[in-house]
Amino acid sequence: MSQPLLNLVSPEQAPELFKPIQDAIGMIPSVFQLYGNSPVLLKNRFEEIGYFMTHQRISGTFFALLRLVVAKREQCQYCIDMNRYLLTEAGWSLDEIHTSEQHPEQAPLVPAEKRLLLDVLSAVENSDYFTQARLQDLQALGWSQQDVLDAVHHAALAKALDTIIDIFKLETNHA
Repeated sequence: MSQPLLNLVSPEQAPELFKPIQDAIGMIPSVFQLYGNSPVLLKNRFEEIGYFMTHQRISGTFFALLRLVVAKREQCQYCIDMNRYLLTEAGWSLDEIHTSEQHPEQAPLVPAEKRLLLDVLSAVENSDYFTQARLQDLQALGWSQQDVLDAVHHAALAKALDTIIDIFKLETNHA
């Protein structure tokens, strides 16, 4: 395993920085150790993840699958492995995961989440994808404008994080 281009900050080096993460998820993934180089970015990233983990209307598996498909398209192995791991922890079979990452339209999500997933994936690939009619279709399925924005924001940030991970050569390491 090669070293990332930036040093990883270990939990022992900054216990106060990582304690909330350790308490919440029981581990310190190496991407958080990378972000340990910038405590403000680490805090913001962790708070944002907390928001999505406890989203009132969109499931955690939706967000994990969204990140997985984005990571697959971006070819970010770290994110592919991490999100596959999270989906298996959520009870998905490897067959469901592999089928869903290749064919998101076959994902075992409720129909409204599947539609949101497919629309968001299209939008992050083509910023002209959303039209008023498409947004109204999502609203007819029960999604609020906040939900749509949250999902698009999450996908766009996943793309950005994939880029950061690739730039600094961070390899898969779940803890």
